[in-house]
Amino acid sequence: MRRIAWAGIVAGLALGLAADIPWQTWVGHSHWSNVGWIPFYSGPIRLTDICQNLFLFAPVGFAAALAFRNAPRLAAALVLVASLTGETTQVYAHGRFPSATDVTCNVAGAWIAAKVGERYLPWRKH
Repeated sequence: MRRIAWAGIVAGLALGLAADIPWQTWVGHSHWSNVGWIPFYSGPIRLTDICQNLFLFAPVGFAAALAFRNAPRLAAALVLVASLTGETTQVYAHGRFPSATDVTCNVAGAWIAAKVGERYLPWRKH
């Protein structure tokens, strides 16, 4: 079961990171002035973005809950690294706005999914 869980975690992280990285708008200079440093305060803040980010890394939380103790912590730590990586790449792209709100929502989505998985996946092994 742990191999399946790790495969789900890796796939979830890869897909989430692929969605976060700006594949076509790379430039040779940074845009640090576009960074939204304060969660839920620095713009742009859109409800649709918050909802998308809550669900983006949720599969990582569910996969972690399949076979691991402390699944919320594991999922949150892994998603934090992946999300910070993805948001950092957006600093070097036009049209993308790296945001602490996005990072917070990504981590929260994985953590919530792991908590739900711990509660409602009866076949989990510890």
